[in-house]
Amino acid sequence: MPKFRTELFGQFIYDPEISYEDLLPLEEELINLVTARLEEFRGRFITFESEGDRTYFQCLFQDFGAAMCADISKSLKTLTAGKGGPGGRIEGKLLFVDKELSGVCFYALNKGKASGREVELPAAGSIDKALAEGRGY
Repeated sequence: MPKFRTELFGQFIYDPEISYEDLLPLEEELINLVTARLEEFRGRFITFESEGDRTYFQCLFQDFGAAMCADISKSLKTLTAGKGGPGGRIEGKLLFVDKELSGVCFYALNKGKASGREVELPAAGSIDKALAEGRGY
C-alpha cells in the first residue's frame, strides 16, 4: 500500500469578468485558504499552478474513502459561496484518485454547494481481487 493512498487533483475557475488587478489578490487569498483547509485534513505536498482563469492544485493524503472525499469537498465548497472570502466569483472541480485504483471521487463546487459522485473500479482479475481483500494470492 502506498504511503499516500489518495491524490487530489483540483482546480478553481475564475469569473472571466474579474480584472487582472483583482485576480492576483483573489488568487493569493484562495491559495492560502485552500492550503489551510487541506492541511486540516493532513494533506501533504500541496502544489499550485495558475494559468489564465484557473488555478490548479494537487495534494496527497494517507487514506482513501468516500467520507473523506465528501468532508474535504464540503470544506472547500464554502469558498464558492460568495459570503466572505473569494466566493461568488469562482467555481471548482475536484478529482480524488485512490492510488490502488479501486475508486475515484468527483466533485463540482459552485455557489456554496458540492455535488459529487463516487465510482468504484472493478478488480483487474483474481490476483488484484485477492490482494485487495488482504488474502494474498
